[in-house]
Amino acid sequence: MLLKMPGITTKNIYSVMKQVESIAALCQLNLQELTAILENEMAAKQLHRFLHKAGDNTTSKAPMAKTGRSGSRSASNEQWGTNLRSRTTRKRKV
Repeated sequence: MLLKMPGITTKNIYSVMKQVESIAALCQLNLQELTAILENEMAAKQLHRFLHKAGDNTTSKAPMAKTGRSGSRSASNEQWGTNLRSRTTRKRKV
């Protein structure tokens, strides 16, 4: 999950994991503390901006993409399953 955050790289992830107890604790750090941990001001700014956005997009009311679900399986999966079953139930000619 950490590597998906902007500013976190394969070079600095271990430093973050050693110095920060949890993601919640990471969210509480200010820019100077992040800069000290990441040892890169640009990466720290990216992470700080990501963690402290003014407009939280997680609660946005943007429409969700349609998944084409019918019940618990998507239509394409049902079609695929049907095609797969019909292929496996064919009798071989000997």
